[in-house]
Amino acid sequence: MYVAILQNDPVWEDKAASRPAIEAALHAAALPARTLCVLPEMCETGFTYRVDTAVASASADWFCSVARSFGLWLVAGAAERDAEGHARNTAFVCSPEGELVARYWKVQLFSPTGENRWYVPGDELVIVDVDGVKVAPLLCYDLRFPELFRAAARAGAEVFALGACWPAARLHHWLALARARAIENQALMVAATRTGQEAKVAYAGGSMIVDWQGTVLAEADDRPHVLRVEVDINVLRSWRRNFPVLGDMRPEFFSDLPRVKV
Repeated sequence: MYVAILQNDPVWEDKAASRPAIEAALHAAALPARTLCVLPEMCETGFTYRVDTAVASASADWFCSVARSFGLWLVAGAAERDAEGHARNTAFVCSPEGELVARYWKVQLFSPTGENRWYVPGDELVIVDVDGVKVAPLLCYDLRFPELFRAAARAGAEVFALGACWPAARLHHWLALARARAIENQALMVAATRTGQEAKVAYAGGSMIVDWQGTVLAEADDRPHVLRVEVDINVLRSWRRNFPVLGDMRPEFFSDLPRVKV
């Protein structure tokens, strides 16, 4: 399978200005049909707490139209309101046919800057079948909570599609944690973050694709960029069979793992 990351520098709180740059980057990248392409968290607006701005302009519809136009599997981050009107930090999964096949509501909200005051957390993980490969979308701060990734892996996830707005000040954490989540769960990590500057926060990019051995297959610098890698998922599956770490877990010690929707 082909996996890709679109690392962008969104125009602050301006979806109309950010969207053409995303489309232009995908056009220039000319990704193979049915590539799994991951975009950062809140990739059209930056990480905003102005909820009405964040949820405006029907992001899910736009993402799915882009997925259809380019023939891609797209995992992209934006905010939305649920049926009760609560704001949710969301990763949308769109098929190459332009269908919204899943949405994941961020479980771990970033309390140091008050994300939990403006958004409501999700309470379950999601696994999506992407042309026969099991993919779990996650978001940013989730990366610091290994139990989420473990639960997804035990439920069958083979690929983690992580979108983030990860600040430059803690880039070294990003690099270490993304590799650790891939190694310990014997999974492919597709970790997309942003670059640029918003308000008082600087971003340094560093999006990367990491295999199940912890090898960085592709890594972006601090500029907008599209990464692309072809991966043989059967090699991952062989590694899991021959070195059965996940199977050796003792379930009696993990009865409180998060719920997973497959």
